[in-house]
Amino acid sequence: MDLSHKIGRDGMNKADRIRERHVKSFTMKTLSEHIHIRTGRSKYTGDTVLAVLVWTAMCHEFVEGVARNLLNIWRMVVPSGDTVRRWIECLTPGDVRSSLLSCNSDVLEKARSMRLLTHPVVCALDCNDREYYGKKTSGLIVGGKHKNGTNWFYRIATLCVVEKGIRFEIAATEYNIFSSLPKVVRRLIEDALRHVRIRHLLMDRAFSTVEIRHMLTDMGISYVMPIETNDRIDREVKATHGLRFRHIEWTTTFRCITDTTTLIVIDRDEGRQQKHRSSKSVYWLYVTNMSVTDGNVADICRFYDARWGIESGYRIDDHEFTGRTTSHNESLRLFYLFLSVLLRNIWTLFKLLLGCTGAGNKAPVEEFSAGEFRERFGKEFRSPS
Repeated sequence: MDLSHKIGRDGMNKADRIRERHVKSFTMKTLSEHIHIRTGRSKYTGDTVLAVLVWTAMCHEFVEGVARNLLNIWRMVVPSGDTVRRWIECLTPGDVRSSLLSCNSDVLEKARSMRLLTHPVVCALDCNDREYYGKKTSGLIVGGKHKNGTNWFYRIATLCVVEKGIRFEIAATEYNIFSSLPKVVRRLIEDALRHVRIRHLLMDRAFSTVEIRHMLTDMGISYVMPIETNDRIDREVKATHGLRFRHIEWTTTFRCITDTTTLIVIDRDEGRQQKHRSSKSVYWLYVTNMSVTDGNVADICRFYDARWGIESGYRIDDHEFTGRTTSHNESLRLFYLFLSVLLRNIWTLFKLLLGCTGAGNKAPVEEFSAGEFRERFGKEFRSPS
């Protein structure tokens, strides 16, 4: 991918300066500017503690094992895993959240300064779960579909850019049993609007409520999302049999809120541009507040295909960048969750930089994999300048 036409000359100069600052030093400088770990009279510095935690997240391992390997195999002077955890657990959850989100804002501002996020972008909103084992002692624990031996998870909601090559996670917030879903969505959008202009917002059916749809329209955010079926919708699906699609005005009411949107009933093969149509029609259901015509209905539904990348990325271990822990401490759990957001954004930024014309690297952006990002950090970690 040639991004020089987007970045421009000033952006290219800034890209060169970031590229010359290696992965490890760039990551650690970003973290150390906002996160201050008090180690007291210990011989270890806060930067050393952060470096151990970052490497733990990149390896997707437990900090105890990672610290032991750094000490015994790499012969590095680092604190034990228990000591690292204790220092992080001394931080409040609020400090962890604000510090790491400030780090993430710095990365996004660097991307904006290189004109990577200056145009309106398609975004998606999703929840990122990490398994929890043990007693339900924290308000941050939420229930969910059974996975890897548990029904309990720590969860953060994220708003991400889902355009090809620019998959930055713009905003993130924790999500718990006490969270109001509309308030979570509003908070994410308001945080995201500080960094990007949202062209369209893609959401899954869990967010398809009257209150959220009405709120998005009031905020001027165009959206596309699937909708749960019910008897009323089933009648519309039956009326569509034999047709490629239908779009109708759809008015729903909940409590004192009335929302009018457009319901799209579309044949699956029409939405996916299948070369060979199936013998049995299966219809997908979407709602949107965009202007829908017979000419653009299929294109609007295809916007939603971009959203699948956000979910598959969370489910690939190489992309997780999340440390593993059995600790019940909220600060440590949130630290790992928000750190994973930051590291994925730094990886995305370096992928884009290495794909720029004049970068001295003709390889496509896609070749700078998560594994190579981790290996480069580890190499620089073992050989500090």
